[in-house]
Amino acid sequence: MGLRTRIIVFFVVAFGIANLGLCFYITHQVKTLELEKLQTQIDKSAYLMRRVNTLPLYNVDMESLKLNMETFFDDENIKSLSIHDSEVNININLIRQLPPGGIDIKKSFVIDYKGLTLGRLTVVYSTGLIEQKLAKYQAKMLLITALVMVVIAVGFSMLIHILTNPVANLARVTTDIAAGDFDSEVVQTGVGEVKTLSRNFALMCNTIKKQKEEIASAYKRIEDEISHKNRQKREMVHHQQLTSCVNTFIKKSLTAQSMQDVAQIFIPVAQDLIPGPYCFVGQICDAENNLKIIALSDKAEKECPRADEFGIYQGFRQHVSGRLHQAITTKIPVISNNVSLCSEFSLIPGKHLPIDTIMAVPVLQDQEVFGLVVFAGKDAGYTPEDQTLATMMVLFLGATLNLRRREEENQRLANMLAFSGITKEGFVLEDVSRLLDQALELASGEYGTNQDFHFSGIQIIRDFYPDLPKVKCRAGELKQVFFNILSNGAYALAGHTDNPCPTFFLRTYGKDDQVCIEIRDNGPGMSENIRRRIFEPLFSTKPDKEDAGLGLSVAYFIITKNHNGTIEVESTPGEGTCFRIFLPF
Repeated sequence: MGLRTRIIVFFVVAFGIANLGLCFYITHQVKTLELEKLQTQIDKSAYLMRRVNTLPLYNVDMESLKLNMETFFDDENIKSLSIHDSEVNININLIRQLPPGGIDIKKSFVIDYKGLTLGRLTVVYSTGLIEQKLAKYQAKMLLITALVMVVIAVGFSMLIHILTNPVANLARVTTDIAAGDFDSEVVQTGVGEVKTLSRNFALMCNTIKKQKEEIASAYKRIEDEISHKNRQKREMVHHQQLTSCVNTFIKKSLTAQSMQDVAQIFIPVAQDLIPGPYCFVGQICDAENNLKIIALSDKAEKECPRADEFGIYQGFRQHVSGRLHQAITTKIPVISNNVSLCSEFSLIPGKHLPIDTIMAVPVLQDQEVFGLVVFAGKDAGYTPEDQTLATMMVLFLGATLNLRRREEENQRLANMLAFSGITKEGFVLEDVSRLLDQALELASGEYGTNQDFHFSGIQIIRDFYPDLPKVKCRAGELKQVFFNILSNGAYALAGHTDNPCPTFFLRTYGKDDQVCIEIRDNGPGMSENIRRRIFEPLFSTKPDKEDAGLGLSVAYFIITKNHNGTIEVESTPGEGTCFRIFLPF
């Protein structure tokens, strides 16, 4: 029961008790007065009856006696009235039926005259009517009291509501605040001290709310700082782990004899950084979304049926689709911690490795996708931190595989060169301008046997520096380089039918401690993708030609490995191509 209800009940009950007490007190006083009045009336009536009835009784006047008796009997409070004289045989009795209850008051006295006893008069008064009237009066008083109590209760309730509503609102707000809710609005109502209390309480709530917000903001800043420090700590630990793993991988990869060895060394090192039972390295091998598996983790190799069937060192293909293929096409790592949601895993055979989580990271070489490194089977699932660490590790894997590939290509170029007999000459001082002219004559002589080289229709513009120092070189190898460049240029000019005047610009000059040979044409030029791969072995834009893709790779090897020089190419589609060769004096 609330305070307001208790106040209303208390005052109503107290007022009711007071009114009931007052009602009963008034009724009692009225009764007392009525009884006293009745007693006075009885005394007066008895005196009058005595005086009035003396002579008729003395004269034995029955008519007068009866008339007097009936006259007095008109008093409604008289229950019975009788006069009796045995000597003269007078016996008059009047009786009235009155309501039950009340008290009978009996008066009996002798009537005498001049010392002579005439008779006895007896009168009985009853308080029944007075009691009945008092009962009705009391009922009316109670009814009026009840109505007054109802009116007072309603009015008092409204008054109490008006007076206590602000306090009730404050109580509600304090309950909300005790429960931690500071958003409840304090209604500033009431009068006097209550209004002042409401206003002060509202100010207090706003102050507490602001302090709470400031504390929450401070806690948030502290949590952010702790989170930031923890993140920095984790990043530092991961950086140290990454650095250690990278150093271990680089040291071990120095002993690798093949790209497959590099991949096999990479897997256990990467698994120390990113725990998980399964990992493999695959190389894109065709356009049918297949990967050639070149290395497997030990657990994957033991549990993979295909590894037992084909042998990992013989290599086998794995078809990729869905998220794995997405990693190849977008060059962005992908994570799937619930492979059941990936459609490409819905048809996995029963003998397949029990893979629930997977992370695929593309291996890049010169911005092109070489293949994929796939981690699988981590119980807790892969995280963005795992992705970051794996991406960094795979960057080093791609660079190491690329280096190993170039070394293998250089080794192949060195068998081919040895087989062709190019490296048999010794180094002597030569005039590179004269060697360039000799290579041009050699290329022009091909016109009779190869109709693609239209040297007779190509304009030659020379700009040779007259006092250019000689360089120590193998003349045959340099002429082979110049020949290959000129042959490729002539092939390009022949296919560029929109060019009205195909031209070679040949220039030699000195720069710092080097001699520069520049061979430039006004042919169709090359795209950036082709330019970047122009020195790769077996890469060619004319695949139908015999030995296509070997000429420029051999030229690159001769200049960079045999002569400690550099060779570079500039080309823009529609604006021609320029080769520059730099050789030390």
